[in-house]
Amino acid sequence: MRGAGGMLLRGKLEADVVIVGGGAAGLCAAIAARRAGASVLVLSRGSPGHSGATFKSEGRIAAALGSDDSPSLHLRDTLRAGRGACIRELAEALTEEAPDAVRKLAELGVRFKRRGGRLLLDLSPGHSRHRICCVKGHPPGAELSRSLARAAAALGAKLAGYTPVLKLLVDGDRIVGCLAYDIRGGKLLKVSAGSVVLAAGGGARVYARSDATPDACGEGYALALDAGTKLIDMEFVQFYPLITVKPVPGILILASPLYDGASLLNKLGERFMLKYSSREVEDRDIMSRAIYQEAEEGRGVDGGVLMDFSGIPEDILKSRYLRLLRLFMRHGVDLRREPIVVSPAAHFFCGGLEVSEWGETQLDGLYAAGEVAGGIHGANRLPGNALAEAAVFGFRAGRAAAEHAASERKADLPKAGELPRCKVDLKQAEAEARSAAWRLVGVIRDEERLREAVSFAREAREMWLSFSAEGDPHGMRLWSMLLTLEAIALSALKRKGSLGVHYRRDMPARVGGHVRAWMHGEILKAEWSSE
Repeated sequence: MRGAGGMLLRGKLEADVVIVGGGAAGLCAAIAARRAGASVLVLSRGSPGHSGATFKSEGRIAAALGSDDSPSLHLRDTLRAGRGACIRELAEALTEEAPDAVRKLAELGVRFKRRGGRLLLDLSPGHSRHRICCVKGHPPGAELSRSLARAAAALGAKLAGYTPVLKLLVDGDRIVGCLAYDIRGGKLLKVSAGSVVLAAGGGARVYARSDATPDACGEGYALALDAGTKLIDMEFVQFYPLITVKPVPGILILASPLYDGASLLNKLGERFMLKYSSREVEDRDIMSRAIYQEAEEGRGVDGGVLMDFSGIPEDILKSRYLRLLRLFMRHGVDLRREPIVVSPAAHFFCGGLEVSEWGETQLDGLYAAGEVAGGIHGANRLPGNALAEAAVFGFRAGRAAAEHAASERKADLPKAGELPRCKVDLKQAEAEARSAAWRLVGVIRDEERLREAVSFAREAREMWLSFSAEGDPHGMRLWSMLLTLEAIALSALKRKGSLGVHYRRDMPARVGGHVRAWMHGEILKAEWSSE
């Protein structure tokens, strides 16, 4: 059986470190683990280096590399954006090591935009300094992904695509391997491992409106819950405010044009942001709620608002935004004269597996890095911190996983037990689940809708899925979506207030602390605590 990454999957499969996910976090973990001397196998639902959130990203990485900047300033901005809910030790590791992570990426062959030989540093909302390093390439996310995949393969990591993981195999409180499915060969594969790094991305595709890739369906969260580890703050789903509705849906528009003269308008022609903030460009959570509320109260356009580029001087529009100009021109819109329609859409999960500064989880031998991990960003993520997190904690988790694997003897693999199978039409079931998520646990929430979301997810799992020794990737995908939806809703119910990206209309007062979720038998549980 041949994986999409070019390796032949046959015989007994084993590696010191198995990495679940082929994006930036997973590939950085693979590179670090190989450099530490471990054998590495990367398993990915898509093709490693050619799929996932990193591949589609804008390739923007936050790091304090400017002469007027420092990790402490980056930390201050990160903690402020996180509304006090960041786990400080994680945020400190992120901001301290982001500059070195950028240097490592450059050494691995990732190209960055430069001016006069120096890194070009951009400014993004929420940052007090120019600190966004921009990957050079068309598109930049693809350049980053492909460069890391080439580097990992050159170091000897084995990359297997179209091989989603269906279950983590646990012996007592220790991870010993996983069960994967070779989509092209149509066979289940047992894989023995000294350590496993979960880097499977987030779950934004659980929502009807999302700019995420199709594989962002929460599989990492479901794998972790099933294995017996905890999730933290799953209610913190970040909605990106500027995702196109018309003329073509799903295109992410950076906030940069708003600094250069573009404006957000409701259908009355009002620059409405000043009703919600003292600034027209705000953190993503504030902008998303403002746009959502304008539309909900009848002042929107096609469920969103207008983004008008006509205030940008034409020379700036042509020099800085030529790619956007050409893109929309192909869809019949001249940005110099016509506005587009934008709306919030699910973009990033700030919650996820509860981890240490080295990506360790509660299970011996299980590590997590990237969007699947929680606690770093608190209740709202700054632009550029996602890819910074992927690199910093990918390198950290890979190294730690390799060291752990070197100290452990491989154990016999236990039976996998029952696996989910889809017994309804997958496309229709996914559409229903996504519609429920957008309607019930979207930008603005309340107790009635949250309880309805929990009931929907539990009942759908009963009706749409069966369990047997022969699982399938469709069943895993649907089970993951429903379990992720339930974790969001249950966590949101347990936080009796609002914070950052989580906003309850019925409880707008700010409530800090953390919510942790875990499986108790077949039932998902959650608890809020002040710590």
